[in-house]
Amino acid sequence: LDFGEHSSVYVTEVQGSITYSSSLTLSCTPGITMNVSVNGGMNASDGVRKLKHSEEATTVDYFLFQDLNYTQVLDIDTQYSV
Repeated sequence: LDFGEHSSVYVTEVQGSITYSSSLTLSCTPGITMNVSVNGGMNASDGVRKLKHSEEATTVDYFLFQDLNYTQVLDIDTQYSV
């Protein structure tokens, strides 16, 4: 994911995106409601997922979305019906 080059005093939000599509097949007993949730990963803080630099304390916030228009965020540890 390339955010480009910016000065260390750059304060404007920088955005980038990667669209990845895959499939997952789930089966359960008929009549049973299935839910799925996605946790915050290893570095989440204050309800925000964060990528962490491998050697420094620097982090970058990131969000996972349910839709290709990037309008429906997958909230941390929230149950979504399948």
